[in-house]
Amino acid sequence: FYDPDIGKFISGDPIGLAGGINLYQYAPNPLSWLDPLGLKCGSLKNKDLGKNGVEIERLTTKKGTTKVDTLFNNMNDAKNWAANQLGLGKTRIYDSNGKWIGWQNKAGDSVYWGHGDWGQGVGKSTFPHLNVNINGEKGHLFLRDKIINRGQWDDFEKFFE
Repeated sequence: FYDPDIGKFISGDPIGLAGGINLYQYAPNPLSWLDPLGLKCGSLKNKDLGKNGVEIERLTTKKGTTKVDTLFNNMNDAKNWAANQLGLGKTRIYDSNGKWIGWQNKAGDSVYWGHGDWGQGVGKSTFPHLNVNINGEKGHLFLRDKIINRGQWDDFEKFFE
């Protein structure tokens, strides 16, 4: 039996097999089950993310594009942040049915939503988000309340470990 509080196995035959050469079956990575130095960041599930959200990932692709993913409390916070980033000269973007799906400014920067990839496909786009392309940085503005309400939080957290 593994006790995560002390970071050790406390029984000699944790998988219940008597005999054999190795009586101990070790966990995949028991060091990750305990954080003795307190280096692992706490969960963002119940923290107030503020009006500007919390950046959860920043990387540069092979083509040199910077991808930035940010987590927001909700859709309103994400839209307000994006609107401020785009500035006063932004205009609304509409889909072919006349539904408002985002903003774009004169420089070509944009934020958009309602493109139908939530829960479909693979990777990060399956989690509720808005897409953003501002100052040459692309990414997602993730919506924590919707991720939690859809029962996707555990998967979301694992994705960004």
